[in-house]
Amino acid sequence: MNNKLALGINIGSDQITLAMLKKTRKGITLVKAASSPTSESVISAGNIKNPAQLARMIKDLCSKHKLNTSNVILSLVARPSLLRVTDMPRDVGGNVKQFVKDELKHYAPFAGKTVGHDFAILKNAKANRLLLGAADEDKIAGIVKACNRIGVIIRGIEPASLAAVRAIYAKHIAKKFDSNILVAHVQDNSLTCFVFRDGLLDFIKATTISSPVNPDTIQAFTDEIVSVKQYYQLELNQNAKNWEFFITDINSAQNSDAVIKSLQAHLPQNRVYPCLPQNVQADTSMICSNMSADPAAAGLAMRLFDLGPAELKLNLLPASTDDAHNLQKFGLVMANVAAAAFLAVLFAVPVLKSKLQIVQDATAKQLKASDLPPMEKLLTTQNQHTSRAKYLKDQLTVLTSLSMAQLEIDYAQILREVQHRIPRNVQITKMTTQPENFTMTLSGLAATYEEVNMFTKLMARSPVARSASLIKTEVDPTGTGLLSYNMLINLAPMENDPNAR
Repeated sequence: MNNKLALGINIGSDQITLAMLKKTRKGITLVKAASSPTSESVISAGNIKNPAQLARMIKDLCSKHKLNTSNVILSLVARPSLLRVTDMPRDVGGNVKQFVKDELKHYAPFAGKTVGHDFAILKNAKANRLLLGAADEDKIAGIVKACNRIGVIIRGIEPASLAAVRAIYAKHIAKKFDSNILVAHVQDNSLTCFVFRDGLLDFIKATTISSPVNPDTIQAFTDEIVSVKQYYQLELNQNAKNWEFFITDINSAQNSDAVIKSLQAHLPQNRVYPCLPQNVQADTSMICSNMSADPAAAGLAMRLFDLGPAELKLNLLPASTDDAHNLQKFGLVMANVAAAAFLAVLFAVPVLKSKLQIVQDATAKQLKASDLPPMEKLLTTQNQHTSRAKYLKDQLTVLTSLSMAQLEIDYAQILREVQHRIPRNVQITKMTTQPENFTMTLSGLAATYEEVNMFTKLMARSPVARSASLIKTEVDPTGTGLLSYNMLINLAPMENDPNAR
């Protein structure tokens, strides 16, 4: 992984936007920004319909612009989802995780689903509050697995609206204590409003409008934004406070202008600013030379560099897909160790032969010497040499047998075939061979049964195998949530072996 590069990918219903950031001595540099259209066949009603197709679109876009894909974060694409500020009772104490789980049980849209969630404790001296995000894991896992499988390594999942806030936080929100700040993030037909009081996150409201911003829905978006201010004025008696409004991520400049004008008409005493790719830098420390980036995509990449306030960070990456990715980093370590050990055996044979010859020569020379030592000392020395020679002969016999096995089984070719055919989300933890039976057993972990079954079929088609079969699969008893497997491979002898098929 290249820790100096981070790629943020914001996925919308009509387009994908990318922002590649680089960490330098001078700060964070925007090195590349790109976009590509999507279609309803890939994303519909706020959910991903075809994860494999979307992953391929992302991969092709990254390849086209020569972007590194080893450190990537995606925007959350899942409905229903949850993003809100939640009050905690004072007596929760350190058991915040249990409080969050209990809260999610009361959220009806998640009933019967596996819910992925994350939270961050908010800085607020007046109350115990936290930022809570959640979504159906099944709607996230597909795109993560599909991307990881083709080399787009996903490190995190975060709501695009939260990322957009991060992108403008240092420049427009931090240390502003004389105004309430409302950031309205508009993407597709979703509107998310964030309110900051005294520089701290205070309120979030997410709304789904009938359709994306267009002349017919501009009024609906405007009314939702104005209603948030009215809530503060009527319910919280915040009439005296100044307000500043920031609008992010409206794809059409024409629609952006229309929303701004509509808000200005309804809020004549307040300042309204557009925060769009063409007129905002992602952060005051970012160097943007002749380039512009989607604030949400840039904010996502900033998350991987741990930029922005700690209380505005969530990661909804499913634990199962994160564990599966960790298998990739383990890779074929066991196979490489086996290969290194075998090479050590091959090199050790001539070395041991040489040492054995030295021992034998030294013993013979000592016996022929004219000035023989006393008999007791001579017998002791001879016994030492005999014992050492026997040990070396035994070691040579073992190593020679292993060396002869190489003449019948091409271990190097087997390791190459395993490395070429193993899926990304399958791990090998143990590899054993039985040369006398021409069999090999592979043991390890996998993210899903489908992937280990595919690995078995691929090995069965390999030229180094007569056949391959799964002899055992079960849920990993150590509690990783992964699948434990044992695979038996009947090996094909080398072509010059008389037993070869």
